[in-house]
Amino acid sequence: MLQHFKPCNRSKERMAYYAAPEGKTIKVELYYTKGGISFATNKQVRRGIFISITPVTLEKTQSGFTSESFMLFSGTRSLLCELKRFSEKALHDVAEKIDDLIPKVAANINAETATQTDFDTNVLYLRDCYLNPELRNLAFPAPGSEKTEASNG
Repeated sequence: MLQHFKPCNRSKERMAYYAAPEGKTIKVELYYTKGGISFATNKQVRRGIFISITPVTLEKTQSGFTSESFMLFSGTRSLLCELKRFSEKALHDVAEKIDDLIPKVAANINAETATQTDFDTNVLYLRDCYLNPELRNLAFPAPGSEKTEASNG
């Protein structure tokens, strides 16, 4: 049962927010992308389900709306599952497999002092646990772990 990932306005995306110190929030997104050429990197992006972790600031406006702001190019993402076309069932299955790890990952990241390597390490941990469930029993990645290869997907 999904407790943390909530469906968004767009059916191809699920999202979770976690509070962090000093008004910061960790946003964890699970989404499907069609792939193609990235305008930012001019490289091929594979088609499938990605996970991303980003530090954001949420502010409630006077009119009652909540605005989300973030630093460009902060956070990271990784491909979890390649798909030929979108499947709501596949997205739900992926979300269900890693849902219990999301609070653990969010608690491991200090949004105020986290480096890019911290985000990369944690998103790779989620990807590796999805691909190989036995890894859940291993030690959680420590903040500042230097070995990373995130954003390859």
